[in-house]
Amino acid sequence: MQDDTVPVPKPRAPFWRRFGIWAGSSVFTVLLLLGLGVSGGAMVLKDRPLTAPPWLQSRIEERLAQAIPQARVSFGEMVLVIEQDWAPRIRLRDLAVTTPDGAEIIRFNEVKATFAAAPLLDGVVQPKSVLLSGIFATLQRTETGAFRISAGLDPVAPARQAATLPELIGQMDTVLQRPELSALREVDVRALTLRYEDVAVDRAWTVDGGRLRAQRDGTALSLSADLAVLSGGASVATLAANYASEIGQTQAEFGISFDGVDARDIAAQGPAFAWLDVLRAPIAGSVRSGLLPDGRFEQLNATLQIGAGVVQPNDSTTPIPFEGVRSYFSYIPEQRLLRFDEFMVQSAWVTGQASGTAQLGLTEDRRKLTDLVAQIQMQNLSANPNGLYAQPVDLSGADADFRLELDPFRMQLGRLQINDQGRTLLMDGHLRADPDGWDLALDGQMDALDPDRLLALWPEGLVEKTRLWLSQNLLDGTVRDVDLALRRAPGRAPQTYVGSCGMLIWRCAARRAVRPRPMWRSIMTALR
Repeated sequence: MQDDTVPVPKPRAPFWRRFGIWAGSSVFTVLLLLGLGVSGGAMVLKDRPLTAPPWLQSRIEERLAQAIPQARVSFGEMVLVIEQDWAPRIRLRDLAVTTPDGAEIIRFNEVKATFAAAPLLDGVVQPKSVLLSGIFATLQRTETGAFRISAGLDPVAPARQAATLPELIGQMDTVLQRPELSALREVDVRALTLRYEDVAVDRAWTVDGGRLRAQRDGTALSLSADLAVLSGGASVATLAANYASEIGQTQAEFGISFDGVDARDIAAQGPAFAWLDVLRAPIAGSVRSGLLPDGRFEQLNATLQIGAGVVQPNDSTTPIPFEGVRSYFSYIPEQRLLRFDEFMVQSAWVTGQASGTAQLGLTEDRRKLTDLVAQIQMQNLSANPNGLYAQPVDLSGADADFRLELDPFRMQLGRLQINDQGRTLLMDGHLRADPDGWDLALDGQMDALDPDRLLALWPEGLVEKTRLWLSQNLLDGTVRDVDLALRRAPGRAPQTYVGSCGMLIWRCAARRAVRPRPMWRSIMTALR
């Protein structure tokens, strides 16, 4: 019985998928066709570079047009040569691939390729190594967090897209798994100009003179990159990246090292780094992570060396300077947890080291940081805020719990416990970056304070007469149940308060013993 069913033709894939807009796909197709001509003249061309005449170039372009009807390939010069080991090599200058209506897909200043010699004896053309030079590409992170890459200068040029950058790189597997590329071992891209656009934060960076190299060893694929990032100023940041995976598998490892990158540029790259946005400083460091078989990110590990700079959430806040910061931390995506194994600060205001954790609050799409709640422990502290003391004051250590919001900047201090010479100071309050400047409010309670320590913590330039009288007359004793307060608001002078409702035991300068007496009023009230 005859089957009268009319077969339904399969829908044609979009043009960019059929043509293989991934940069390598176009070039590999061209090289395979050009390699057929190389194999026919191998004996004649050995050690003799030959520039193809214009008529031959035209014939080759015509043949390419027939083989790839969806695109047009043109080039300025073609040179053929057979190496000493009989490996054919081809060099093309000004290679351009466009759509039939003239839209540029990809362009190279120069393309070099060598072909496997043994397969040519059987009439099989297989590139062995490819060098591409002089290419412009645009890498974009969309509002949804996906990555999109396109080549050429045409804004409507076809592009590839993936949910993450490692997944986008992994799409190279589909090209390398083609049978005609089974002999390909290395692809080298030089003189790369890459524009990276982050739509979500409305920022863009330009990489100039970059180099990428992809190498294959069996099923192992490794990529490396060296890039120079132009920030628009006199400084140039450098990046080096590496990526390793098995062809055809999602699981991968990758790492990035960098130097001279602005803190805000790093802060824009993800929630784990968003806290750096309040800094104005250059950063060097490295980051390592990977992809699990199901496509989820592994734990991220980062080391940062932050150079001299300031803490300044907005242009209206007075900068708080520091000389340097060193940090080693990890981020566990599934738990939304930052773990700081080391955080060392060197500055004129405060110096010390800390460790702790921070739980991140994220938006629904997990792409932006809303707030973080941190618990940290500090050791080896010395402080001299705004140069109040002739010498920094040393403190035994401190523990702090706080909540940090970045837009706008606000730190809510739930608990700050400072341990000092066997005494304990508990504080809470907030620090806020208002449009007009810093807004600070701190309240504290201390169990007890010895006279010598009271004078050591009391800056000499603050209420000098009262401090002088105490230094001359208060020789011994204990101040108990001390209350502290500090207020600072934009456009207003700072206000401080120190008081005690406990017992004061002292010995005066004449060494006349005095009974313990209650201190129902403050030692100092509203010092200005």
